[in-house]
Amino acid sequence: MIRGNGGQGASMALEDAVVLAKALRDADTPAAALDSYERHRRPRVERNITVSAQLTASRTTDRPRPPGTDGPQVRDSERPASRVDEELLQLLDWDTALPGTRRRT
Repeated sequence: MIRGNGGQGASMALEDAVVLAKALRDADTPAAALDSYERHRRPRVERNITVSAQLTASRTTDRPRPPGTDGPQVRDSERPASRVDEELLQLLDWDTALPGTRRRT
């Protein structure tokens, strides 16, 4: 059985691959590409780590569940897109440059 956050590793790896490829495509040097990749990925990765830890803690202790986790389960496809999701879509759209960069042709 895979828990709700069990598939995040594969998802994050795919996101990483796209953002790294875009950074390599758009940067002038490999070092600049790696800097850009880290700048764009670190906030999402750190947030994912924090949320996963909170979910794990809520399952393994008697502490109350995090806000918004009580009540019926809602599929991600049924949730309205958030600001974070819009930012992620822009990062993953191959036809756009990473924010703060320009796409080389």
